Amino acid sequence: MARIDLEYGIVEADGSAHSALGTHPGREWAARAEDMSVRPHPFSRSPIYAVWGGLVVIGANDRYEIRAYATDGGLTRIVRRDHDPRRPTRADLDAYHARRYENLSGEERSAALAAVADMALTDAFPAFSSIRVDELEHLWVEEYRQLGETGRLWTVFDPAGRVLGFLETPPGLRVFEIGPDYILGAAYDEFQIEYVQLWPLDRGG
Repeated sequence: MARIDLEYGIVEADGSAHSALGTHPGREWAARAEDMSVRPHPFSRSPIYAVWGGLVVIGANDRYEIRAYATDGGLTRIVRRDHDPRRPTRADLDAYHARRYENLSGEERSAALAAVADMALTDAFPAFSSIRVDELEHLWVEEYRQLGETGRLWTVFDPAGRVLGFLETPPGLRVFEIGPDYILGAAYDEFQIEYVQLWPLDRGG
């Protein structure tokens, strides 16, 4: 596995440096010794970043820990949740690639599968997939779903980093915006036609 660490910072409108946010892990890539090529690993750690109120979230999803920094670069908040990591097996990786290349022709599919046959295993599946911030400055963390699991499960944290609860969005819905009482997104129908959808959001009490 190959990895490139990234340096983050905040710049002014004129392009001058405002503050440094430190060096953080970048995405991991699978290296292939045969031709010295690299490609994204389906279960690798990925960088995350978002603006959360007046804070900047920067980190990686290899563990369930989200760090938020002030604009001066100081660490202000750490959000954690209990997470039991599971190590992928060769069967997990083979099943992923079989589904990814299932629509290729026989010869193309065989070549694609051969190119990833010796891909190394990661130490664990990602702890989560992505993060979003809604209009009420709640942090939405998309839980990592295993192959074959449908829908998207989110853990919602309040602006102070406390867990409010869980919410599952419909299968195939790509979330664009989360408002006070709605979720705006898009999904494809059985004919692969994309439709914008607006779903009501009941936050309870």
